[in-house]
Amino acid sequence: MLTLIDFWPALISLLAVWLFSSKRYLAGGLVMAIGIGVKLYPILLVPPLLVLAWRQGKVKPLFTGLLLGLLPLGLLSFYLPWWRFAQFQADRGLQVESLYASMLWLGHLFGVADVHWIYTNKWYEVRGAAATAVLPWAHLSFVASVGGSTVIAVRAAAKLENVATAQIARLLLIPLLAFVVMNQVFSLQYMIWLLPLAALASLEGNLWPVCAIALATMLTPLFYPVPDYYHGGLNLLETLILLSRNFSLLAAWIALMREAWQMKAEFKMQSNEDGLQ
Repeated sequence: MLTLIDFWPALISLLAVWLFSSKRYLAGGLVMAIGIGVKLYPILLVPPLLVLAWRQGKVKPLFTGLLLGLLPLGLLSFYLPWWRFAQFQADRGLQVESLYASMLWLGHLFGVADVHWIYTNKWYEVRGAAATAVLPWAHLSFVASVGGSTVIAVRAAAKLENVATAQIARLLLIPLLAFVVMNQVFSLQYMIWLLPLAALASLEGNLWPVCAIALATMLTPLFYPVPDYYHGGLNLLETLILLSRNFSLLAAWIALMREAWQMKAEFKMQSNEDGLQ
């Protein structure tokens, strides 16, 4: 069940991008810090924005806004340690909607994976010998993919000439998609995090990665909530729909990374041509 707090971080991130593209860097940094305080994930958006601000000579007001917004969070951490939430998330198993769990569940339906669909706490997980073996690799791939995606987004931001709202959104979607797709936890609220940036990204550039995110959103109600979700696990058709949702997001992530990489290559080629002239 979604609550109001699940919508706020996405709206705050959207507002921060709009403020940044409107050259209101101090306010943008402040709003982004508030988003980090509500849900930690907007911190992934900070490195590309800092690089874009540096390119425009405006890193100081953006950083000042971030610092002012994060100061209360730092003081509150002595009483409400935010890292406990991060540790709690890291200690969770393979949530059933994650890419790893959905692939294991398909294997279970074909009789090749020893896993079970189990309710634990407030969510459902895939557990068993295969899930236990996959979990450490899921952690490793999550860290590597989020870190690598952030590096790609930052390097592309350093070469970006057209700092339009759509281009900013396309860069920010790269680490955010990595966080969503490669996470061992996949909550329904994650789609809400993606949609506002996807809407901005649709204003410019190749539309199909954005359409893949929209398709993933439309597929979600076909497997959640359904009776099988609460009683023993999805059937084959529902599992295939879940996998289609996850692979649509995976394809969007890969496409946006490729786009950012080509952006760097084109900039380098242009720089070489300018040097020859």
